[in-house]
Amino acid sequence: MTSLEILNVINARRLTFDQEAFLSCPSLKRLTVVASEVSIMPSLCENKDLVYVNLTNNKIQSFTDAGLACENNTLLSLSRIIMPFNEFEYLGNELSSTAPNLWELGISDNYINVIHRDAFWALHDLGWLDLSSNRLRRLPPYLLRKQENLQIIALNENSLGRVPEGFFGYSTKLRVVALGDCNMDDRIWTELWPLREMTELQLQNNNISKLNRESLLRFEKLFYLDLSGNRIRHLSEGFFEKQLQLEKLKLGKNKIESIDRYAFEGLTSLLELDLRKNNISQADNESLLPLKSVLQLNVSFNFLSEIPCLKNLEHISLLDFRFNRIDSLELSTFEGLPTLKGISLAFNNIRVIPRGVFNKPPLLQILNLAYNDIDVIEDDAFHGASELRWMFLEHNNISDVTWAFSSLHSLLHLDLSHNSIHNSINGELFPKSLQEINLSKNQITSVADYAFYNFKSLRKVDIRYNLIQTLKSLSISVSPALQGTPPTFYIAGNPFACDCKLQWLRKKMDDSRPSYGQPIIYDTDVILCRKGFQANAKFLYKLEPNNMLCDYQEECLMSKCRCCDFQGCVCRFVCPHNCTCYRSLDHSTTNFVKCSRGNLTTIPMHIPSVSTQFWLDGNNFSSLHKFGFLGLEFLRILYLNSSGIDFIQNRSFVGLKSIEVLNLNDNLLEELLYGMFYGLENLIELNLENNRIAFIDYSVFEHTPNIQRLYLANNELKFIVDATLSNPTWQQLTLAGNPWSCDCNFLSTVLYNSITIVEKIVDRRELECIADNTDVENTYGYNNRPGRLVRFDDIDMETMCPNMTLVIRNMTRESVTRVLDRTDNLPLIFAIIAIVVVVVVLALVFWNKNIIQVICFAKLGCRMSHEKSDTNLIYDAFISYSHKDEDFVVRELVPRLEDVDHRFKLCVHYRDFPIGASISETIVSSVQCSRRTILIMSDNFLKSEWCQYEFQTAHHHVLKDKTNRLIIILLSDVNVNEMSSDLKLYLQTRTYVKYSDPWFWEKLYFAMPDIKHRVTPVDRILDIRPEVGIGNTSGSGLPDDEGYETPISRVSSVHRHTCDFGHDAEALANFNIYEEIHPIDKTEKQMA
Repeated sequence: MTSLEILNVINARRLTFDQEAFLSCPSLKRLTVVASEVSIMPSLCENKDLVYVNLTNNKIQSFTDAGLACENNTLLSLSRIIMPFNEFEYLGNELSSTAPNLWELGISDNYINVIHRDAFWALHDLGWLDLSSNRLRRLPPYLLRKQENLQIIALNENSLGRVPEGFFGYSTKLRVVALGDCNMDDRIWTELWPLREMTELQLQNNNISKLNRESLLRFEKLFYLDLSGNRIRHLSEGFFEKQLQLEKLKLGKNKIESIDRYAFEGLTSLLELDLRKNNISQADNESLLPLKSVLQLNVSFNFLSEIPCLKNLEHISLLDFRFNRIDSLELSTFEGLPTLKGISLAFNNIRVIPRGVFNKPPLLQILNLAYNDIDVIEDDAFHGASELRWMFLEHNNISDVTWAFSSLHSLLHLDLSHNSIHNSINGELFPKSLQEINLSKNQITSVADYAFYNFKSLRKVDIRYNLIQTLKSLSISVSPALQGTPPTFYIAGNPFACDCKLQWLRKKMDDSRPSYGQPIIYDTDVILCRKGFQANAKFLYKLEPNNMLCDYQEECLMSKCRCCDFQGCVCRFVCPHNCTCYRSLDHSTTNFVKCSRGNLTTIPMHIPSVSTQFWLDGNNFSSLHKFGFLGLEFLRILYLNSSGIDFIQNRSFVGLKSIEVLNLNDNLLEELLYGMFYGLENLIELNLENNRIAFIDYSVFEHTPNIQRLYLANNELKFIVDATLSNPTWQQLTLAGNPWSCDCNFLSTVLYNSITIVEKIVDRRELECIADNTDVENTYGYNNRPGRLVRFDDIDMETMCPNMTLVIRNMTRESVTRVLDRTDNLPLIFAIIAIVVVVVVLALVFWNKNIIQVICFAKLGCRMSHEKSDTNLIYDAFISYSHKDEDFVVRELVPRLEDVDHRFKLCVHYRDFPIGASISETIVSSVQCSRRTILIMSDNFLKSEWCQYEFQTAHHHVLKDKTNRLIIILLSDVNVNEMSSDLKLYLQTRTYVKYSDPWFWEKLYFAMPDIKHRVTPVDRILDIRPEVGIGNTSGSGLPDDEGYETPISRVSSVHRHTCDFGHDAEALANFNIYEEIHPIDKTEKQMA
């Protein structure tokens, strides 16, 4: 260890050191112990070569605990001490004797409330001091009396109130001063008077009420000034006339009410001006003209009713006038702005978009007009805005968009949601360049065929919450020449009539993952039906496709016949008066006629000949006459229940050749006679329950040879003939609720037949007989108690009817009961069934264990097994793919894996490979630094030599580490002959994921490594520093940052960017006008 120079320890929980741990490391130069819960460090006094110490995020309470209190031994080489996020409460003077050459001291985010007056007495070279985010209420008056070379000081987020008089008098070389969130008042201008070299001043979120002109005149080198969040009311003339180098001025969240004509005179170098969240109601029309170099102007959240003159802003790139009271736009408003690329006028009172107002800026690409009162868009209003790509018009009153956008041939994104558009959507309304279009929450009633067919770059279409009742598959068809991944359609929230015309969508839900290139309907699971046969208020996925029927009143199959103009045409279907008719898409497979509860007294005429189900229940027919149903040869189910029928004439059902179910229950029938069911050769089920039937002719079912189910419960039957019960075709019978006779002859007949059909009488446990005086053979004693009910399973035939035949006599009460209730072997049967079910379930679990693990992980977030975690690796996955498949990777794979729900850290060619580095070495390094390697397998992959090299590298590490680090995604079917032998062997022995698999994303997430929340103070502090603070002021030779986040970066930073949308389409696509001009608070985002 004698030659050890650098030691890094990160995330070592409850770390403790031996007190002599570093005595054996005399050459140690850099020491980093971060987020390890260290409370006591060994002494570092013997490490004379020590240059850098980083003890971020531990539990250290003093420099003595940090091993840096050296009395007799000074660390002359030590120049940087970084100790934020510890537990300091008192800052002593130990460093004066320990590190006299210290240049940077960072001790922010502690609990310091007291500082020794001589804490920095001997630190003459101190250039950077960070005491931000502590609990300081006062500062020693002469704390900095020896710090003549101090260049950066951060005291922000302390409750100081003021700084002592003359506090900065000795540190006249200060260039960056951060005093934000310190409760400072107007006295601060006096204390800042000596700092003429200052380039960056942060005074945000204080109690300053006015600008001090004399002080500002002295700060001629200032290029960053943050005065946001104060109480400034006025901007008088000449305040900034000496700030010729000022590039960023932040005056947001003050109380400014007006802007004078010369308020910004002298700001010739200003790049960004922030005036948001003031009370500005008036601005001189020429007040912004001096800002000739400004790139970003934010005047949002004010009370302006018109936009001041902008003609001289030759370099302006972004304009933000959101949340004002602008009600009109002049044709000259945006003239003379050759570099303007983004305009936000959201949340104003604009009503009319005149033609030509937005064609003046030649480079305009983003236009936000959301949340206005726009109800008129003049024809070709945007004509000439040839570079416009993103347009936001949501939450307006727009009703007609004809000819409004058709000339915008570069438009990529259009949001027209929350308007009153009533147009039928067709392909001529919008430019073919669109990638995303949002038309949700309008009044659109239809979508024309091929409305989106010619949109070759389409990605997303949102037509939710409109008035669309039906949607054809042709309406969302897309071109075979579509580029990239299939577009996604959102259609839920419409009042869909879930009828036969929407049957295609229901069937699509049952299909497996759509083939590549076909549109994806994302929200089918939440489509709620508003109309349709038995579909009202039901979700579409709960409907059976074959039950989705269209209603009709009069239709004719024009394509199949030519007699539609004639009343008796066989192709012409007319729904009877007071009835509702439904049909399947082909008109013949299913055709329902519902005439329920229509108070009909006769069978309606001209019933459609293709009817398959006919509802006549709830009417008042009283009787049925012969030949009343002629011509309905396709009818399968007929409902005549609850219709007051007391008589059925013979041959009433002639013509019903296909009928299978006849419902005559809940009527007034008293007898069933021969010929009543003539013509019902295919009848399977007959329901006669709840009538008054007392007599059944023995031959009544002679014309129904296929009948299987007969329901006779709750009638007036006392006897039933043997021929009726002994029919071998019975599958189900109901007989309970009848006053059956206890006559021995009848009982013997019933009980004998019960033995053979007992399991088919579904209500056998409720069968009862009633004794009366006519039972002359009854010796059981019931004659003495007429009207008594006796359950069939309580009858003892040997006692009750001793004169019956031997067969009947030997049927004891126990045998009859056993016949009526065969349950002796039920426990054994249930046990066998249970064993079989368990074996089958275990077999299914075994054969489907992989998908079960995926489901558990997807639904419950748990894994059944865990692998060894390589948490120290930089990336979660390295993605290997052919550049020809980059569209899938960039637009679908990477966004899904890096979204807020997963946060995987990916290594991808196009963004993470260093420019100029060796490709082969970079590939090896990427694989080694990643916990997984994802191969996007396709024919393009197999033809790429670099892809093959990436596979060999990943395969080598799999064999070396003996882990499942390789994930193969089969994007499409590939040519096996072009595979290498290693790749063939790997695919034969390992599991891969198909993109066409409906569980594709769940399986991929399961195959990825476990991750934890990574946003910790270490991520913000360790070895990363944005370009802020003093680094923005000049190129002077300050030491490089080696792992500490500057105090300035948390509060504000000066980025000399121009927001050039220029030539990078992807960068422009990620631009958000709400954020680029200036980030707004969370609550403001929600409002926007």
